[in-house]
Amino acid sequence: MPPVSKILVRGGGLVPIFYRLRIGLSVAAMLFTTGMHAHAATLTYASDTSLTFGSNTFTIKSGSASESFILQTDSIYVTVGSGDTFTLASSGKLAFSVSTTDRVNVECAATESKVTVTGPRSVTITPQTSQCGANGGSAGSSGSSSVTPAPAATVPTPAKTTTAQKTETPKVTTVTPKVETPATPTAPSKGAPAKTNASEGPMGEAMRPSSSKGTIALVKELSKEQVAVIRDSAGTLLELAVESAGELSAKEKKALPPPPVAARFASLAKKTSNPVVTVLLARDFVENGTEETERLGKGTRRGCLNSYVSAFGRMPDSESELADLVRICSGILPAERNKGSERYHQLRTYQLLYGKSAKVVSGSKEEKFVLIATYGLRPSTEERDLKKEAAATRAYTKKARKSKLNSDDWDIVRAIAYSGFVIPK
Repeated sequence: MPPVSKILVRGGGLVPIFYRLRIGLSVAAMLFTTGMHAHAATLTYASDTSLTFGSNTFTIKSGSASESFILQTDSIYVTVGSGDTFTLASSGKLAFSVSTTDRVNVECAATESKVTVTGPRSVTITPQTSQCGANGGSAGSSGSSSVTPAPAATVPTPAKTTTAQKTETPKVTTVTPKVETPATPTAPSKGAPAKTNASEGPMGEAMRPSSSKGTIALVKELSKEQVAVIRDSAGTLLELAVESAGELSAKEKKALPPPPVAARFASLAKKTSNPVVTVLLARDFVENGTEETERLGKGTRRGCLNSYVSAFGRMPDSESELADLVRICSGILPAERNKGSERYHQLRTYQLLYGKSAKVVSGSKEEKFVLIATYGLRPSTEERDLKKEAAATRAYTKKARKSKLNSDDWDIVRAIAYSGFVIPK
């Protein structure tokens, strides 16, 4: 059973605003019965687990798993990783309000009400004082009357944006936003230990081996230790964003500037389970980065964020999604894949440049091209070749008949420069 840390915050004395589950912290309160086991950054529940929240008792169903679990004043904020599910049930059939219905299912059955979250997804769950079905819902139904999703937003469709689970070919857009040039990594501050690889991790070992200048050493898998390091850095950044959001007044939240992404992506923050946390998370990542990405310039981190949003069609708002963003900055393939976007570059982008669709075989130049173009994988300092990038830029602007390039275009330019092909004339 993992320990619980009680967070005390500002305002008229010490008031417990929320409890945070965190492995390795001293025990401040014990909220759960036996049956919950901690594995690295993920909490799993081997049996039904009772949760006392306010004056009511709920059940976390056996088999549930979550990356983070935060009890706030009147709600629960939970992050579920890819491939996991989390189910919270009420034997008293209390209604649940949720911040989003994307990958979230609310049910009102004859004997209990429950909400099930399928990862990757972060969501705020608010138990109500009334029973489900009291305002028109019926037993055995989905209990739609108890679902209050976040306001819908009109979202522009970027050139290669698809939902990660879909496999259809993305639509091509004709929007040509302002040029976003690849930023040169900034030098470490004085006194900071020099790192020999942009993707070197805090464990003192390279997250991936550097290749020769002008090509990216593509890495698809990391060791468990490396994954844990990245996830821990991502989790710390997410925790800070959640804490910062909790300290903002309603007026301050309303005055927050849009996230530091391309204008065509800005509205996507409104579609997450907690838009304020998402904006703060994106801003902190660009301004400060994680331990793996802090030596990169702000422009490079912003470009990585644009690449992530373009590849997956959403802003990162969970630990696993932020970890994939760090991997992209480090030139490492993200754990989650978007086969629809990959297929788009295999069939459409490659065809545009080389006159045929790419035959992707594991370890081939075609595969490297598709993966770099899809996810915007960055080269390390040693691998970067400005002459190749310039030649690839000229080739792409000629083939695509574009004079202004956006973040999607720069991902393709990197794919041309670093996949190992002869750059087309």
